[in-house]
Amino acid sequence: MALGSRLVRSVATTGVASALLLALAVAPAEARVVDRQRYSFTSVGHERTCGRHLTVETSMSGIQMAKVRPGGLYTLYDNYNIHEVLTDAAGEGYIIDQNGLYTEIRVRHARGTLYRYTAINTGQVFTIRTRGGKAVERNHGLEEITFLVDTLGDSDPSNDVYLENTIRLVRDVGSHPLITQTNAEFCAVIEQAIQG
Repeated sequence: MALGSRLVRSVATTGVASALLLALAVAPAEARVVDRQRYSFTSVGHERTCGRHLTVETSMSGIQMAKVRPGGLYTLYDNYNIHEVLTDAAGEGYIIDQNGLYTEIRVRHARGTLYRYTAINTGQVFTIRTRGGKAVERNHGLEEITFLVDTLGDSDPSNDVYLENTIRLVRDVGSHPLITQTNAEFCAVIEQAIQG
């Protein structure tokens, strides 16, 4: 798993649920709340990480709020809790917990139909644990990112295009070893979690 995909998983995993509603966040006073809801769901998927084919059982819950800004742009607020149990065919595995607050704090026109969003993600944003629950690596604090969204020139947020390859880490406060780890270092942490 490359650094970019780990950063995306750490910061943008919250966007999995968030993207379903599109950007929700704390916005200036002139923004108005258009949606607020509690969510909870589970899923089962598969991925390959550190040479292992894994089954990923995910439980996600939280509270999301969408605000619309003047001009029809939406921002997102997501107080999330994600619990993933990753297991290989031999029954070996580990846990990833993510608990934080994702907030899109600023939107600026970039060019044409592109807008640059600035967001912060705070909390225990990515904790790797043994199957018994012991923390092996904690990523906590604040991450500030920017990314581009193409509105396609209309005010319908359901067809906005989030440009994943434009994510940039602007600020990192706290301890986020995940961001700077090499693949080998990340896999060593995963192996440590599997071994308990």
